[in-house]
Amino acid sequence: MDINQGQWVKAQKQKLTVDLHDLMGGTLYQKEIFRMALRTLEIAVNSPQFCQMVSEYRYNFNGANYEGFTHNDIDGEFFSPWDVYTLLKSGVDKFNKEKDLDLDLNTELYLGRFSSAVGFTYPDTYKTWSNTKFWSGDLIEIISTIVGNVLHEYMHNCGFDHPYRWTPLRDHSVNYAIGSIGKALAMDTLSPLYEKAGISCSGWWIFKKCKIGITLEDIDGLVTSYAQ
Repeated sequence: MDINQGQWVKAQKQKLTVDLHDLMGGTLYQKEIFRMALRTLEIAVNSPQFCQMVSEYRYNFNGANYEGFTHNDIDGEFFSPWDVYTLLKSGVDKFNKEKDLDLDLNTELYLGRFSSAVGFTYPDTYKTWSNTKFWSGDLIEIISTIVGNVLHEYMHNCGFDHPYRWTPLRDHSVNYAIGSIGKALAMDTLSPLYEKAGISCSGWWIFKKCKIGITLEDIDGLVTSYAQ
């Protein structure tokens, strides 16, 4: 689908915000991290780069190039990459039919030590669960992982799905691809902090207010500067 300049301009003027209705579980500091990830998500999703990467999505399979996502239908209605982008930016999902430019979120943080799931949801609820087991690395890596998973699960709330078990094409499904794009752009958004970082916090230290490396205060300052 060819996108004209007017559509691009209109899409960029529409700013998606995250409406966090409830956040349960986890520690106070984990909740701070999660909320900071949502602020980062807003910057990533409202960027021109996100618009371009989603609307022009392509992938290679068995040596051939394909346009668009796999598993890109909702109840038999197929969505082009541009359709996926505009649906996400509209704030419309299965549980909220109003075009309010809000990504409605209800999340519970949990620690699934023996689980391989970064997060999950169910078809009959917009509530999502985020597994803090995968919050590893420095703060930028953790926040980027959260951004990717929030977008992945939200695309389930929009009605998209994917195979439960891995297949070569699953990574290019709407859920996985949108999550990967969001994660990559979150990393790009926060990457300037690496230049001035010393030793980054990692492992179990991430749940302490470390005085070394990248802190939430650093990220707060950068995210605030983007929003101005």
